[in-house]
This record gives sequence, structure tokens and C-alpha cells, in this order.
Amino acid sequence: MEFYNKHYPVEYLIFYCRNEEEAKKYIETNEIWTKALSKYKGFVSTTSYLNTNNPGEVHIVIIWETLEDWLSIPKEDLIRISEEFDKAFPYPYKNGPRLHNENNFGYHKVLHYEVDEK
Repeated sequence: MEFYNKHYPVEYLIFYCRNEEEAKKYIETNEIWTKALSKYKGFVSTTSYLNTNNPGEVHIVIIWETLEDWLSIPKEDLIRISEEFDKAFPYPYKNGPRLHNENNFGYHKVLHYEVDEK
């Protein structure tokens, strides 16, 4: 997929777990969200990161084809997926900031680069 200079809307979320071990399990369990979201029109990708400078901090970046695709997911579906996740993830966590701007979704993916293994 060509990413260069495409303005895909980016959903950027942060979550806080109690420690790095639980954060890793959070990322594993987040597969529930990834599988569910990937069935909707416009889903491009998701990437998860651990902040080793702040153990327990999880960053999740979700890329969409269009803002309309992203915002068209029914609220009932989001509630259902959230409940499924919370049932599968047994540890407490906190929702952190959403780094995307809720007014204009100012983050856009412009370039994606991966190094081929030789």
C-alpha cells in the first residue's frame, strides 16, 4: 500500500496500566479491537507502542482511509467492542489523552518507511 503524501486520519490514543507486564498484556488483548475495527470500511492499520521511560504507558495509533469511515462506526458497536475488551483484560487501566485533535483530526500519515531485511 502506498502511504507517501496520503492524508489518512490518525487516531492516537494513550492508556496507562500499572506496570510494563500489564501493559504488554493490554497490547495483546487489544487484538480484540484490531480484529473488530479491521472489519469496518476504511480501516488501514494499527500500531502499538510501549513507553519504556514510563512503564505501563501504552500508545496506540490507528490509521483510517477517511474521517468519514472512522466516524461511521456505530456507537453501539464501539460499546460492544469495549465491553468485550474489558471482559478479556482483567487488570485496571486508565484512558489517557487522545493526541489527535478532536476538532480537526490534525495528525495525518504522510510517509511510511520500512527497511527490508537483507
